[in-house]
Amino acid sequence: FCVGALSSYSAYAQVESSADYLRGKLLSSYDSAGAMTSVPMGVEISLDDDWYIYWRAPGDAGLPTVFDWKNSVNVPDVKVKWPTPSRYEFDGMNSFGYDGDIVFPLEIIPQETGKSVILNMAVQALACNKICVPQEIKLSRTLPAHDPASTTEKDVIETSVKKLPRTEDSDALKMETAVLGKNTLAIPVYAAGGIKDDADVMIE
Repeated sequence: FCVGALSSYSAYAQVESSADYLRGKLLSSYDSAGAMTSVPMGVEISLDDDWYIYWRAPGDAGLPTVFDWKNSVNVPDVKVKWPTPSRYEFDGMNSFGYDGDIVFPLEIIPQETGKSVILNMAVQALACNKICVPQEIKLSRTLPAHDPASTTEKDVIETSVKKLPRTEDSDALKMETAVLGKNTLAIPVYAAGGIKDDADVMIE
């Protein structure tokens, strides 16, 4: 069950912000937007021990984590990339989400290249540990328009991108179809190295 009101700050914090059970930070691969048509950034979320938040498809219970950038400047579109979630079982229900430290890669699409970008990002999440508490953090980062230089956060973002789930078949892993029965869903999968005991399937 859920308790409490939304825990948040009324104004956007610079780069870092925190709520009751989680903290957030805006990462950027570059110190400016320059003339780039796509700027790689990321949201880093750190949760307190034994707390978790939900994936974009939460499962049997919970609410999806939401990223809101509508109050940004020169940022009409942001592509949020979701890391592979974990499964959580409670009271016979299965949910999907994240615990510990997670980096959500972002692709920022400026409306006008060659101009500065101000990303104002609100992250709304339901943090759970026996009870669920709505959380909100507000983050802000300004990238000017001068020639970009790499930051120390670039490696963190690139590593998180490499860990994203694939959306296409490969020689090592293929899923050709799914068959829906009365009470089951059968998914034939080919895996070159075999299916490991801890393999899981998330239905979205």
